[in-house]
Amino acid sequence: MRVPSAFYDTGSLHIRAYDSLHGDHTPCVAGDAAFYAGWAARQGGRVLELGVGTARVALTLAAAGCEVTGLDLSEDLLGIAREKTRHMLPAAKPPVLLKADMRDFDLGEVFPLIIAPFRTFHALLTPDDQMAALTCAKRHLAEDGRLILHLFDPKLDDLSSLRHPPREERNGVDFWTGGKIDAKLDGLAIDPFDQIITNHWLYRAFDGAGGVTAKQRLTLTVRWTYRQELKHLLALAGFRVTAEFGDFLGGAPAHGAEQILVCERI
Repeated sequence: MRVPSAFYDTGSLHIRAYDSLHGDHTPCVAGDAAFYAGWAARQGGRVLELGVGTARVALTLAAAGCEVTGLDLSEDLLGIAREKTRHMLPAAKPPVLLKADMRDFDLGEVFPLIIAPFRTFHALLTPDDQMAALTCAKRHLAEDGRLILHLFDPKLDDLSSLRHPPREERNGVDFWTGGKIDAKLDGLAIDPFDQIITNHWLYRAFDGAGGVTAKQRLTLTVRWTYRQELKHLLALAGFRVTAEFGDFLGGAPAHGAEQILVCERI
């Protein structure tokens, strides 16, 4: 039996379809780029983005006049991000895109704003990894800077037992070829002890005639973090939460909504 690859491994069809699957139309990120741009303007316009991905947020911030440095561990995601920067407005300063692990990096400078958009923090699968990332972020945050994290707030009813996975299918477009890519969720595992969710997906790529050119079984593994647990982690890492929202449009925090926390150094 072929061992499934992770969503963000080299050659992943998920990465090739990422922009079509996870653009600004994704409900959980509605308004996020404008939200980050507003905070960037307050903080002076220099931004460090953890988990820059294909630079969806970074390019929006750059177009707004921000100086952006973006980190990601996936060279394939960064390849798409670099290609997109070639087509950005000439007047905008392109983001600096670096391959780095958010748990262990040293840029030799500090930033007035650090952001971890689109639930990037969930990719950290242990409390030790989470603390390492927060410690690294604090080391790169200016004294009067702000750290903004975006996580989902888990619905307890969805985590109460192993159940049949929902019927979920996605249709996307290959960034490099323009060909069709589809995806179907075909398995789900929940580890309530370590707070881990593993989603199993089947991805297929098609040629222009509708023939299947590639199939991949891919897994997405994330760790959920409860709201008060996250605040405790932040306090241990030397942060204080100064603002908290349930969405990027100013909604109040609520169970099952998004966790959007704005933090400062203690």
